[in-house]
Amino acid sequence: MVSMYKTWFNGYVGDGLDSATERLGLTFKTRFFGVDKVWTSNVEIIHQILVKDFNGYVKGDEFRTASAGLLGHAIFTTDDKSWSITRPFFRRSRVSDFEHLEQLTNTAIAIIKEKEREGRAFDFQDLISRLSIDASTLLLFGTCLDSLREGSSGYRVSGQANSFRAAVIRSLHTICGRLMIGPSWPVLEIFGDSTASDNALVDSFIDPLLDASLAKKAAGGTTTNYDSSEPDTLLDSLLSEISDRKVLRDETVVGGETTASSLSFVIYCLTQHPQVKERLRAEILEMLGHDRTPDAENIKSLKFLRAVIDETLRLYPTIPYNLRETTRDTTWPPNKAGEKPYFIPAKTSVCYSVWLLHRNVDLWGPDAMTEGPRNCLGLQFAYLQMSFVLIKLLQTFETFTLATEAQPSWSRPPASWRAPEFSDHRKFKEECWPRTHIALYPNGGMWVRMKEEKVL
Repeated sequence: MVSMYKTWFNGYVGDGLDSATERLGLTFKTRFFGVDKVWTSNVEIIHQILVKDFNGYVKGDEFRTASAGLLGHAIFTTDDKSWSITRPFFRRSRVSDFEHLEQLTNTAIAIIKEKEREGRAFDFQDLISRLSIDASTLLLFGTCLDSLREGSSGYRVSGQANSFRAAVIRSLHTICGRLMIGPSWPVLEIFGDSTASDNALVDSFIDPLLDASLAKKAAGGTTTNYDSSEPDTLLDSLLSEISDRKVLRDETVVGGETTASSLSFVIYCLTQHPQVKERLRAEILEMLGHDRTPDAENIKSLKFLRAVIDETLRLYPTIPYNLRETTRDTTWPPNKAGEKPYFIPAKTSVCYSVWLLHRNVDLWGPDAMTEGPRNCLGLQFAYLQMSFVLIKLLQTFETFTLATEAQPSWSRPPASWRAPEFSDHRKFKEECWPRTHIALYPNGGMWVRMKEEKVL
Protein backbone atom coordinates (compact mmCIF):
# COMPACT_ATOMS: atom_id res chain seq x y z
CA MET A 1 0.00 0.00 0.00
CA VAL A 2 2.82 2.42 0.85
CA SER A 3 4.48 1.52 -2.46
CA MET A 4 1.28 2.26 -4.39
CA TYR A 5 0.95 5.60 -2.58
CA LYS A 6 4.48 6.60 -3.60
CA THR A 7 4.04 5.57 -7.23
CA TRP A 8 0.78 7.52 -7.40
CA PHE A 9 2.90 10.68 -6.93
CA ASN A 10 5.89 9.78 -9.05
CA GLY A 11 5.08 6.82 -11.29
CA TYR A 12 2.94 5.66 -14.17
CA VAL A 13 -0.77 5.16 -13.60
CA GLY A 14 -1.27 1.67 -12.22
CA ASP A 15 2.33 1.17 -11.09
CA GLY A 16 2.27 -0.87 -7.90
CA LEU A 17 -1.31 -1.94 -8.45
CA ASP A 18 -0.46 -3.80 -11.66
CA SER A 19 2.44 -5.63 -10.03
CA ALA A 20 0.25 -6.50 -7.04
CA THR A 21 -2.36 -7.84 -9.46
CA GLU A 22 0.28 -9.97 -11.18
CA ARG A 23 1.39 -11.43 -7.84
CA LEU A 24 -1.97 -11.77 -6.08
CA GLY A 25 -4.60 -11.98 -8.81
CA LEU A 26 -7.32 -9.67 -10.12
CA THR A 27 -8.79 -9.29 -6.62
CA PHE A 28 -6.80 -8.73 -3.44
CA LYS A 29 -6.92 -6.99 -0.06
CA THR A 30 -4.64 -4.38 1.53
CA ARG A 31 -4.50 -3.12 5.09
CA PHE A 32 -3.33 0.40 5.93
CA PHE A 33 -3.54 1.86 9.45
CA GLY A 34 -5.63 -1.17 10.40
CA VAL A 35 -8.26 -0.58 7.71
CA ASP A 36 -8.98 -3.13 4.98
CA LYS A 37 -9.55 -2.16 1.36
CA VAL A 38 -10.39 -4.63 -1.37
CA TRP A 39 -9.08 -3.98 -4.89
CA THR A 40 -10.34 -5.55 -8.09
CA SER A 41 -10.02 -5.37 -11.87
CA ASN A 42 -12.16 -8.48 -12.43
CA VAL A 43 -14.70 -7.66 -15.16
CA GLU A 44 -17.34 -9.92 -13.61
CA ILE A 45 -17.03 -8.20 -10.23
CA ILE A 46 -17.04 -4.70 -11.75
CA HIS A 47 -20.19 -5.62 -13.66
CA GLN A 48 -21.68 -6.80 -10.36
CA ILE A 49 -20.80 -3.49 -8.67
CA LEU A 50 -22.05 -1.23 -11.45
CA VAL A 51 -24.99 -3.16 -12.89
CA LYS A 52 -25.97 -6.56 -11.53
CA ASP A 53 -26.00 -5.62 -7.83
CA PHE A 54 -26.05 -1.84 -8.13
CA ASN A 55 -27.96 -1.32 -4.87
CA GLY A 56 -25.42 -3.40 -2.98
CA TYR A 57 -22.77 -0.68 -3.35
CA VAL A 58 -22.70 3.01 -2.48
CA LYS A 59 -20.18 5.84 -2.61
CA GLY A 60 -20.03 5.59 1.17
CA ASP A 61 -18.92 7.72 4.09
CA GLU A 62 -15.20 7.42 3.28
CA PHE A 63 -15.57 9.16 -0.08
CA ARG A 64 -18.06 11.74 1.18
CA THR A 65 -15.91 12.72 4.15
CA ALA A 66 -12.72 13.02 2.11
CA SER A 67 -14.33 15.11 -0.63
CA ALA A 68 -16.90 17.12 1.36
CA GLY A 69 -15.11 20.48 1.14
CA LEU A 70 -14.99 20.51 -2.65
CA LEU A 71 -17.83 18.29 -3.85
CA GLY A 72 -20.26 18.55 -0.93
CA HIS A 73 -23.57 16.74 -1.38
CA ALA A 74 -23.61 16.43 -5.14
CA ILE A 75 -23.90 13.86 -7.91
CA PHE A 76 -20.36 12.58 -7.25
CA THR A 77 -20.93 11.88 -3.56
CA THR A 78 -24.57 11.22 -2.75
CA ASP A 79 -26.02 7.74 -2.40
CA ASP A 80 -29.72 8.57 -2.61
CA LYS A 81 -31.64 9.10 -5.84
CA SER A 82 -30.77 12.80 -5.86
CA TRP A 83 -27.66 11.88 -7.90
CA SER A 84 -29.98 11.50 -10.90
CA ILE A 85 -31.90 14.79 -10.66
CA THR A 86 -29.86 16.36 -13.45
CA ARG A 87 -30.49 13.49 -15.88
CA PRO A 88 -33.62 15.03 -17.50
CA PHE A 89 -31.63 18.14 -18.32
CA PHE A 90 -29.23 16.18 -20.52
CA ARG A 91 -31.85 14.98 -22.96
CA ARG A 92 -30.73 14.52 -26.54
CA SER A 93 -32.53 17.56 -27.96
CA ARG A 94 -30.53 19.84 -25.69
CA VAL A 95 -27.08 18.31 -25.93
CA SER A 96 -27.23 18.25 -29.74
CA ASP A 97 -27.68 22.04 -29.95
CA PHE A 98 -24.25 23.08 -31.21
CA GLU A 99 -24.78 26.80 -31.87
CA HIS A 100 -22.81 28.07 -28.92
CA LEU A 101 -20.28 25.24 -29.02
CA GLU A 102 -19.55 26.15 -32.65
CA GLN A 103 -18.86 29.76 -31.67
CA LEU A 104 -16.45 28.63 -28.97
CA THR A 105 -14.75 26.08 -31.22
CA ASN A 106 -14.26 28.67 -33.96
CA THR A 107 -12.60 30.95 -31.41
CA ALA A 108 -10.28 28.13 -30.33
CA ILE A 109 -9.41 27.34 -33.97
CA ALA A 110 -8.57 31.01 -34.58
CA ILE A 111 -6.18 30.88 -31.62
CA ILE A 112 -4.52 27.73 -32.99
CA LYS A 113 -4.11 29.37 -36.40
CA GLU A 114 -2.42 32.32 -34.71
CA LYS A 115 -0.02 29.96 -32.94
CA GLU A 116 0.72 28.29 -36.29
CA ARG A 117 1.52 31.64 -37.93
CA GLU A 118 3.87 32.43 -35.05
CA GLY A 119 5.54 29.01 -35.35
CA ARG A 120 4.72 28.24 -31.74
CA ALA A 121 3.59 25.09 -29.98
CA PHE A 122 0.63 25.41 -27.61
CA ASP A 123 -0.91 23.55 -24.71
CA PHE A 124 -4.00 21.88 -26.17
CA GLN A 125 -5.15 20.79 -22.71
CA ASP A 126 -5.17 24.40 -21.52
CA LEU A 127 -6.96 25.68 -24.62
CA ILE A 128 -9.68 23.04 -24.52
CA SER A 129 -10.08 23.44 -20.77
CA ARG A 130 -10.84 27.12 -21.39
CA LEU A 131 -13.33 26.17 -24.08
CA SER A 132 -14.91 23.65 -21.69
CA ILE A 133 -15.13 26.21 -18.88
CA ASP A 134 -16.94 28.59 -21.23
CA ALA A 135 -19.26 25.83 -22.47
CA SER A 136 -19.91 24.57 -18.94
CA THR A 137 -20.67 27.95 -17.39
CA LEU A 138 -23.01 28.67 -20.29
CA LEU A 139 -24.74 25.33 -19.76
CA LEU A 140 -24.85 25.66 -15.97
CA PHE A 141 -25.51 29.36 -15.45
CA GLY A 142 -26.41 30.83 -18.83
CA THR A 143 -23.25 32.96 -18.68
CA CYS A 144 -20.24 32.51 -20.94
CA LEU A 145 -17.06 33.70 -19.21
CA ASP A 146 -15.21 34.13 -22.51
CA SER A 147 -12.07 32.70 -20.97
CA LEU A 148 -10.93 31.94 -24.53
CA ARG A 149 -11.02 35.68 -25.24
CA GLU A 150 -9.80 37.33 -22.10
CA GLY A 151 -11.23 40.59 -20.91
CA SER A 152 -14.36 40.69 -23.08
CA SER A 153 -16.79 40.75 -20.16
CA GLY A 154 -14.88 43.07 -17.87
CA TYR A 155 -13.10 40.68 -15.57
CA ARG A 156 -9.60 39.22 -15.74
CA VAL A 157 -11.29 36.11 -16.96
CA SER A 158 -8.34 34.04 -18.12
CA GLY A 159 -6.51 34.46 -14.85
CA GLN A 160 -9.67 33.65 -12.94
CA ALA A 161 -10.31 30.53 -15.00
CA ASN A 162 -6.71 29.37 -14.58
CA SER A 163 -6.84 29.91 -10.82
CA PHE A 164 -10.13 28.02 -10.62
CA ARG A 165 -8.77 25.05 -12.58
CA ALA A 166 -5.56 24.94 -10.56
CA ALA A 167 -7.50 25.06 -7.27
CA VAL A 168 -9.81 22.23 -8.35
CA ILE A 169 -6.86 20.06 -9.43
CA ARG A 170 -4.95 20.67 -6.17
CA SER A 171 -8.03 19.88 -4.11
CA LEU A 172 -8.72 16.70 -6.11
CA HIS A 173 -5.12 15.58 -5.57
CA THR A 174 -5.55 16.02 -1.82
CA ILE A 175 -8.84 14.11 -1.89
CA CYS A 176 -7.22 11.26 -3.80
CA GLY A 177 -4.37 11.10 -1.27
CA ARG A 178 -6.91 10.96 1.55
CA LEU A 179 -8.72 8.07 -0.10
CA MET A 180 -5.49 6.13 -0.51
CA ILE A 181 -4.60 6.64 3.15
CA GLY A 182 -8.10 5.69 4.29
CA PRO A 183 -10.26 6.90 7.21
CA SER A 184 -7.18 7.88 9.25
CA TRP A 185 -6.29 10.78 6.91
CA PRO A 186 -7.60 13.49 9.37
CA VAL A 187 -4.65 12.65 11.64
CA LEU A 188 -2.36 14.10 8.97
CA GLU A 189 -4.45 17.28 8.78
CA ILE A 190 -4.84 17.86 12.50
CA PHE A 191 -3.87 21.52 12.16
CA GLY A 192 -6.35 22.30 9.42
CA ASP A 193 -8.12 21.16 6.26
CA SER A 194 -5.51 20.95 3.50
CA THR A 195 -8.12 21.80 0.88
CA ALA A 196 -9.58 24.85 2.64
CA SER A 197 -7.78 27.58 0.70
CA ASP A 198 -8.38 25.90 -2.65
CA ASN A 199 -12.05 25.29 -1.87
CA ALA A 200 -12.40 28.96 -0.92
CA LEU A 201 -10.93 29.92 -4.30
CA VAL A 202 -13.40 27.59 -6.05
CA ASP A 203 -16.25 29.25 -4.13
CA SER A 204 -15.02 32.70 -5.11
CA PHE A 205 -15.32 31.62 -8.74
CA ILE A 206 -18.73 29.95 -8.49
CA ASP A 207 -20.53 32.18 -5.97
CA PRO A 208 -20.76 35.34 -8.14
CA LEU A 209 -22.12 33.26 -11.04
CA LEU A 210 -24.60 31.51 -8.79
CA ASP A 211 -25.67 34.75 -7.10
CA ALA A 212 -26.17 36.57 -10.40
CA SER A 213 -28.17 33.68 -11.85
CA LEU A 214 -30.34 33.38 -8.74
CA ALA A 215 -30.99 37.13 -8.72
CA LYS A 216 -31.98 37.06 -12.38
CA LYS A 217 -34.26 34.11 -11.72
CA ALA A 218 -35.83 35.85 -8.71
CA ALA A 219 -36.54 38.88 -10.89
CA GLY A 220 -38.69 36.70 -13.09
CA GLY A 221 -36.30 36.01 -15.94
CA THR A 222 -34.42 32.98 -17.12
CA THR A 223 -30.77 32.58 -16.20
CA THR A 224 -29.49 32.63 -19.77
CA ASN A 225 -28.03 35.66 -21.49
CA TYR A 226 -28.27 34.11 -24.95
CA ASP A 227 -31.26 34.14 -27.28
CA SER A 228 -32.52 30.60 -27.51
CA SER A 229 -35.74 28.74 -28.19
CA GLU A 230 -34.98 26.75 -25.02
CA PRO A 231 -33.50 29.29 -22.59
CA ASP A 232 -33.40 27.32 -19.35
CA THR A 233 -30.03 26.22 -17.93
CA LEU A 234 -28.98 23.40 -15.63
CA LEU A 235 -29.46 25.84 -12.77
CA ASP A 236 -33.07 26.42 -13.91
CA SER A 237 -33.55 22.67 -13.94
CA LEU A 238 -32.06 22.29 -10.46
CA LEU A 239 -34.18 25.14 -9.06
CA SER A 240 -37.29 23.14 -9.92
CA GLU A 241 -36.04 20.39 -7.58
CA ILE A 242 -33.79 22.14 -5.01
CA SER A 243 -34.10 25.29 -2.92
CA ASP A 244 -31.05 24.92 -0.66
CA ARG A 245 -28.28 27.24 -1.93
CA LYS A 246 -25.47 25.00 -0.60
CA VAL A 247 -26.84 22.00 -2.48
CA LEU A 248 -27.16 24.12 -5.63
CA ARG A 249 -23.52 25.13 -5.25
CA ASP A 250 -22.45 21.51 -4.81
CA GLU A 251 -24.42 20.35 -7.84
CA THR A 252 -22.72 22.95 -10.03
CA VAL A 253 -19.09 22.27 -9.01
CA VAL A 254 -18.76 20.23 -12.15
CA GLY A 255 -17.20 21.48 -15.31
CA GLY A 256 -15.59 20.25 -18.48
CA GLU A 257 -12.15 19.32 -17.18
CA THR A 258 -12.74 15.60 -17.77
CA THR A 259 -13.95 16.27 -21.32
CA ALA A 260 -10.89 18.46 -21.96
CA SER A 261 -8.55 15.73 -20.69
CA SER A 262 -10.25 13.08 -22.81
CA LEU A 263 -9.96 15.30 -25.90
CA SER A 264 -6.29 15.87 -25.09
CA PHE A 265 -5.65 12.14 -25.02
CA VAL A 266 -7.51 11.71 -28.34
CA ILE A 267 -5.19 14.28 -29.92
CA TYR A 268 -2.21 12.55 -28.29
CA CYS A 269 -3.26 9.19 -29.76
CA LEU A 270 -3.68 10.78 -33.20
CA THR A 271 -0.14 12.20 -33.01
CA GLN A 272 1.14 8.70 -32.21
CA HIS A 273 -0.88 7.01 -34.98
CA PRO A 274 -0.90 9.29 -38.04
CA GLN A 275 -2.43 6.58 -40.20
CA VAL A 276 -5.47 6.54 -37.89
CA LYS A 277 -5.65 10.33 -38.10
CA GLU A 278 -5.60 10.16 -41.90
CA ARG A 279 -8.39 7.58 -42.00
CA LEU A 280 -10.47 9.59 -39.52
CA ARG A 281 -9.94 12.82 -41.43
CA ALA A 282 -10.91 11.13 -44.68
CA GLU A 283 -14.17 9.90 -43.13
CA ILE A 284 -15.00 13.40 -41.90
CA LEU A 285 -14.12 15.19 -45.14
CA GLU A 286 -16.05 12.67 -47.24
CA MET A 287 -19.23 13.38 -45.28
CA LEU A 288 -18.83 17.06 -44.38
CA GLY A 289 -16.11 18.58 -46.49
CA HIS A 290 -14.03 21.39 -45.02
CA ASP A 291 -16.82 23.78 -44.11
CA ARG A 292 -20.09 22.02 -43.29
CA THR A 293 -21.09 22.13 -39.63
CA PRO A 294 -21.95 18.68 -38.27
CA ASP A 295 -25.24 17.89 -36.59
CA ALA A 296 -26.06 15.03 -34.21
CA GLU A 297 -27.07 12.69 -37.03
CA ASN A 298 -23.79 13.33 -38.86
CA ILE A 299 -21.87 12.53 -35.70
CA LYS A 300 -23.86 9.35 -35.19
CA SER A 301 -22.98 8.25 -38.72
CA LEU A 302 -19.23 8.76 -38.27
CA LYS A 303 -18.48 5.23 -37.06
CA PHE A 304 -14.69 5.51 -37.15
CA LEU A 305 -14.82 8.72 -35.12
CA ARG A 306 -16.74 6.88 -32.41
CA ALA A 307 -14.24 4.01 -32.57
CA VAL A 308 -11.31 6.41 -32.12
CA ILE A 309 -12.93 8.06 -29.08
CA ASP A 310 -13.84 4.69 -27.56
CA GLU A 311 -10.35 3.29 -28.05
CA THR A 312 -8.82 6.39 -26.50
CA LEU A 313 -11.13 6.04 -23.49
CA ARG A 314 -10.18 2.39 -23.22
CA LEU A 315 -6.49 3.22 -23.01
CA TYR A 316 -6.93 6.45 -21.05
CA PRO A 317 -10.21 6.10 -19.09
CA THR A 318 -11.57 9.30 -17.57
CA ILE A 319 -11.83 7.76 -14.08
CA PRO A 320 -9.00 5.18 -13.77
CA TYR A 321 -10.06 4.05 -10.28
CA ASN A 322 -13.34 4.34 -8.45
CA LEU A 323 -14.48 3.69 -4.91
CA ARG A 324 -17.54 2.00 -3.50
CA GLU A 325 -18.65 0.63 -0.13
CA THR A 326 -20.72 -2.53 0.30
CA THR A 327 -24.16 -2.06 1.83
CA ARG A 328 -24.52 -5.70 2.85
CA ASP A 329 -22.56 -8.92 3.10
CA THR A 330 -21.83 -10.35 -0.33
CA THR A 331 -19.57 -12.80 -2.15
CA TRP A 332 -17.26 -12.37 -5.12
CA PRO A 333 -15.90 -14.96 -7.53
CA PRO A 334 -12.36 -16.11 -6.64
CA ASN A 335 -9.20 -15.46 -8.63
CA LYS A 336 -8.79 -19.13 -9.44
CA ALA A 337 -11.45 -21.53 -10.65
CA GLY A 338 -12.34 -24.14 -8.05
CA GLU A 339 -11.58 -21.89 -5.05
CA LYS A 340 -14.30 -20.80 -2.66
CA PRO A 341 -15.98 -17.43 -3.34
CA TYR A 342 -14.56 -14.47 -1.44
CA PHE A 343 -16.70 -13.21 1.42
CA ILE A 344 -17.00 -9.39 1.41
CA PRO A 345 -18.58 -8.01 4.61
CA ALA A 346 -20.94 -5.04 4.69
CA LYS A 347 -19.24 -1.61 4.98
CA THR A 348 -16.13 -2.84 3.15
CA SER A 349 -14.26 -0.24 1.12
CA VAL A 350 -13.89 -1.43 -2.47
CA CYS A 351 -11.69 0.10 -5.17
CA TYR A 352 -12.20 -1.12 -8.72
CA SER A 353 -9.73 -0.30 -11.48
CA VAL A 354 -11.09 0.51 -14.92
CA TRP A 355 -7.51 1.35 -15.92
CA LEU A 356 -6.32 -2.24 -15.37
CA LEU A 357 -9.55 -3.70 -16.72
CA HIS A 358 -9.19 -1.77 -19.98
CA ARG A 359 -5.56 -2.87 -20.34
CA ASN A 360 -6.22 -6.53 -19.64
CA VAL A 361 -5.19 -8.18 -22.92
CA ASP A 362 -7.93 -10.79 -22.52
CA LEU A 363 -10.72 -8.23 -22.02
CA TRP A 364 -9.88 -5.11 -24.03
CA GLY A 365 -12.86 -5.43 -26.35
CA PRO A 366 -16.28 -3.70 -26.13
CA ASP A 367 -17.22 -5.45 -22.88
CA ALA A 368 -14.45 -3.50 -21.16
CA MET A 369 -16.42 -0.24 -21.14
CA THR A 370 -18.01 1.05 -17.92
CA GLU A 371 -21.79 1.26 -17.85
CA GLY A 372 -24.70 0.90 -15.49
CA PRO A 373 -27.46 2.93 -13.81
CA ARG A 374 -24.99 5.46 -12.43
CA ASN A 375 -22.98 6.16 -15.56
CA CYS A 376 -21.99 9.76 -16.27
CA LEU A 377 -25.15 11.90 -16.40
CA GLY A 378 -23.61 14.11 -19.09
CA LEU A 379 -22.13 11.20 -21.07
CA GLN A 380 -24.06 11.92 -24.27
CA PHE A 381 -23.24 15.62 -23.97
CA ALA A 382 -19.53 14.84 -23.50
CA TYR A 383 -19.45 12.47 -26.48
CA LEU A 384 -21.17 14.97 -28.75
CA GLN A 385 -18.98 17.83 -27.52
CA MET A 386 -15.77 15.84 -28.09
CA SER A 387 -16.98 14.68 -31.50
CA PHE A 388 -17.98 18.17 -32.62
CA VAL A 389 -14.65 19.72 -31.61
CA LEU A 390 -12.64 16.91 -33.22
CA ILE A 391 -14.59 17.23 -36.47
CA LYS A 392 -13.97 20.98 -36.66
CA LEU A 393 -10.27 20.51 -35.91
CA LEU A 394 -9.85 17.79 -38.54
CA GLN A 395 -11.75 19.84 -41.12
CA THR A 396 -9.25 22.66 -40.57
CA PHE A 397 -5.87 21.10 -39.75
CA GLU A 398 -4.13 18.37 -41.71
CA THR A 399 -1.31 17.51 -39.27
CA PHE A 400 -1.08 17.14 -35.51
CA THR A 401 2.41 16.86 -34.02
CA LEU A 402 3.41 16.35 -30.41
CA ALA A 403 5.76 19.16 -29.32
CA THR A 404 7.79 17.32 -26.70
CA GLU A 405 10.45 20.05 -26.64
CA ALA A 406 7.83 22.58 -25.46
CA GLN A 407 6.61 20.33 -22.65
CA PRO A 408 7.82 21.56 -19.24
CA SER A 409 10.82 19.43 -18.26
CA TRP A 410 9.30 18.45 -14.90
CA SER A 411 6.24 16.97 -16.61
CA ARG A 412 7.96 14.79 -19.21
CA PRO A 413 7.96 10.99 -18.85
CA PRO A 414 10.88 9.99 -16.56
CA ALA A 415 13.95 8.53 -18.25
CA SER A 416 13.57 5.47 -16.00
CA TRP A 417 10.52 4.41 -18.05
CA ARG A 418 12.87 3.64 -20.94
CA ALA A 419 14.75 1.00 -18.93
CA PRO A 420 14.98 -2.37 -20.75
CA GLU A 421 12.89 -4.16 -18.12
CA PHE A 422 9.90 -2.01 -19.16
CA SER A 423 10.19 -2.74 -22.88
CA ASP A 424 6.92 -4.71 -22.82
CA HIS A 425 5.14 -2.08 -20.71
CA ARG A 426 3.15 0.70 -22.29
CA LYS A 427 4.99 3.37 -20.30
CA PHE A 428 8.17 2.42 -22.22
CA LYS A 429 6.80 4.20 -25.32
CA GLU A 430 4.71 6.95 -23.70
CA GLU A 431 5.58 10.46 -24.86
CA CYS A 432 3.29 12.10 -22.32
CA TRP A 433 2.86 11.44 -18.60
CA PRO A 434 -0.70 10.40 -17.69
CA ARG A 435 -1.46 11.25 -14.07
CA THR A 436 -4.55 10.99 -11.95
CA HIS A 437 -6.30 12.69 -9.06
CA ILE A 438 -9.92 11.56 -9.22
CA ALA A 439 -9.74 11.80 -13.01
CA LEU A 440 -6.98 11.20 -15.55
CA TYR A 441 -5.08 14.12 -17.05
CA PRO A 442 -1.82 14.76 -18.97
CA ASN A 443 0.87 15.99 -16.59
CA GLY A 444 1.98 19.51 -17.55
CA GLY A 445 -0.56 19.74 -20.38
CA MET A 446 -0.58 18.41 -23.92
CA TRP A 447 1.83 20.48 -26.04
CA VAL A 448 1.25 20.17 -29.78
CA ARG A 449 1.55 21.87 -33.14
CA MET A 450 -1.20 21.85 -35.75
CA LYS A 451 -0.79 22.70 -39.44
CA GLU A 452 -3.68 24.13 -41.39
CA GLU A 453 -4.53 22.64 -44.74
CA LYS A 454 -4.43 25.25 -47.47
CA VAL A 455 -7.62 24.64 -49.42
CA LEU A 456 -7.55 26.06 -52.96
